[in-house]
Amino acid sequence: MLKTTRVLKMNIPIHGSLRNPVRLLRWQLYPIYHKLCLRHLDAPIVFCNSLPKSGTHLLLQILWGLKSLGPFWDRGSFVRTHYRRTNVKRPVADVVRDIHGLLPGEIALGHVHATLENVSALVQPGIANYFIYRDPRDVAVSRTFFVTEIAPKHWLHRYYTQVLNNLEDRIAASILGISDVGLDLPNIRLHFEPYLGWLEQDQVICIRFEDLVHDKRQVLGQILDHLEASGYQLSSSREEAVDVLAQSIDPAQSPTFREGKTGSWRKYFTPEHKKLFKQVAGDLLIRLGYERGADW
Repeated sequence: MLKTTRVLKMNIPIHGSLRNPVRLLRWQLYPIYHKLCLRHLDAPIVFCNSLPKSGTHLLLQILWGLKSLGPFWDRGSFVRTHYRRTNVKRPVADVVRDIHGLLPGEIALGHVHATLENVSALVQPGIANYFIYRDPRDVAVSRTFFVTEIAPKHWLHRYYTQVLNNLEDRIAASILGISDVGLDLPNIRLHFEPYLGWLEQDQVICIRFEDLVHDKRQVLGQILDHLEASGYQLSSSREEAVDVLAQSIDPAQSPTFREGKTGSWRKYFTPEHKKLFKQVAGDLLIRLGYERGADW
């Protein structure tokens, strides 16, 4: 029988807005509750880091499954390199402060660049780091549909729907980037580069979205191995723990889920898109292991 925990009764969905006064108050009070009631926790911080549109909420749901395996909890913490509404980069000190504010056993989400300061703050004893990434071609397609159809408040929504007239132009913009009045979207290579340093950190487990989709149980086992390597020992068997993580996946509960498929770029990329992608991405696909050359 699995050992469950009742540590958390104040969950805030990670996609919930902390601008809601009640949720914001709960988020602010939780450190006090933690210090008074949860001081005995010896669980590591679990940090779910990702490049946007790379399977972020799929990995997060899996890590939420840890709440059924031990004293893990979440309060909706989301560490961002950029401000959500404007995409303006936040001060480095603010990002590091958010990281230092995470508490033992907390499951937190992040879109955090691999800067020297961020790596120094996150790659520490007591933090289990997970980073998920995806084929950049699928990221470009996913971002296009997300901005256009799912997120009407996204800072690019008006541009994608009112300035760009069709799907082909929108995908091209997601590949080439946008430099317009009040807008600054990097091209697909520059979008990826600030995150690539995580792939070089031995204490960060880097997960390909495609592997998680097509070889789920093996990757779930690796997730558990990494947790135990951080110093936390599970009380349940490995098979039971893998089952719990697998059962925690529920795409219907993800606010950003659209298809969750791999290789969708083949359906949407035109020959012109392929040409543009190769021009700006350079050897990015080769570095990430998705291609062996440029003849795709």
